[in-house]
Amino acid sequence: MMKRQSIIKNVLTAVMVASCIMFTACGKGQNGGPINTGDNGTNVSDSTDGEKPGDTDGTGTEAGNTQTGQSGEAGPTESTDGKIHVSSAEEFLNAIAPDTDIVFEPGKYNLSNYIESDLDVEDWNKNHRYAKIRNQFDGYELVIQDVSGLSISGGSDNAADTEIVINPRYSSVIWFNACNDIEVSNVTMGHIEGGECIGNVLDFDYCSNVTVKNADLYGCGVYAIGTSNYTENVHVVDSTLRDCSAGPLSIDRPKGEYLFENCKFTGSMFGGSVLSEEKVNIRFVDCVFGQEESNFWSYFEDAVMENCDLQESTYYPEYGYSDEEYETFNTDDLTLVSFDDVMLDDSTWNGFARVDSSNGNTDYLDTYSAEELDTINLSFGDEGKVSFNYFGEEGTYTWEVLDENQAVLKNDDENLYFEMYENSYHSRWLKLQYNNYVIWMIQ
Repeated sequence: MMKRQSIIKNVLTAVMVASCIMFTACGKGQNGGPINTGDNGTNVSDSTDGEKPGDTDGTGTEAGNTQTGQSGEAGPTESTDGKIHVSSAEEFLNAIAPDTDIVFEPGKYNLSNYIESDLDVEDWNKNHRYAKIRNQFDGYELVIQDVSGLSISGGSDNAADTEIVINPRYSSVIWFNACNDIEVSNVTMGHIEGGECIGNVLDFDYCSNVTVKNADLYGCGVYAIGTSNYTENVHVVDSTLRDCSAGPLSIDRPKGEYLFENCKFTGSMFGGSVLSEEKVNIRFVDCVFGQEESNFWSYFEDAVMENCDLQESTYYPEYGYSDEEYETFNTDDLTLVSFDDVMLDDSTWNGFARVDSSNGNTDYLDTYSAEELDTINLSFGDEGKVSFNYFGEEGTYTWEVLDENQAVLKNDDENLYFEMYENSYHSRWLKLQYNNYVIWMIQ
């Protein structure tokens, strides 16, 4: 038996980190420096979804109406107000630079259509410092890095007039890495494909002084906004964060002040998650919360709510858990899935429960402890290399898929067999056989 808090907070964290899994733990700018895109420049198939009304190419540009920018490419136009006005995905990418105000003309812009059909990704990444294109599992992701003083806004005060979308579900719409003084405003953003996503809508990694204003951020993104690696001072105002597969917010190791004013959180599967090594300063002022967002939050004890509208608490009292409430770890909810449907490279899995095969006794593990002696971790690198930490004992393995539902970790001393499962919340689990134990691991 265990506290329901441990179950739900770890399920939430599993889904969140899956924003990183493939995700933050999967090598997305972990060191706060330039992104290694790992791309060979190969294009994938084009899509015609999400064209701006009147477009002929799906990139937000009317045929025959481009302007010359860098190196003969179509470029943005600087107006008398000192801002860069763009009317295509191509112009937007070329405009990204420090101390720049970018304004999208009203319309719908599919970044993926331009990147996947018209852009030489390898050449682009060699010649552009601030905007990189990263190859994810099912498409490309825009990474803006090392930029200070950048604002991105729609061309009117109505966020619905300007929509920025992408096709791949493993990618964030925009990922900011090592940036500061960033503002996103007057826009709608999301993924074209519905269902379960792995990427967030907006991600901020190693960033500071972030403002999101008058924005509509929608799922299927895992979270509408994800912050990680000590991102500092975030202000979200007059915005809607909705319909995400996990929740509106994922806040990982925040610094400074996080302030949410006059925001609406609705339609997501859960609330959100805050992971911090110390007490954090998070405030919600004049915000409205939907049913699930009112009930399911993880590690949220430090948040302060002022004049907020929350729905009736139906799952636990005062948005927390009582010491008397318990729930059994139920493996009957898990379904075996095929390794053909997942990508393990650059993912990290953390021990959740250890079951003694001889007597069925279950030990619940300190999943995210900073001390290696308290945890079991499995980290998949590239080229088939795996690092396995078992309560401080480190081992190095290679891995390979044996059949549709089973894989193995191998070194000179032993073979460790494992399988992958999925629960009703679409969270992935690894079942690893180690000595006389079955170890259940989550991302």
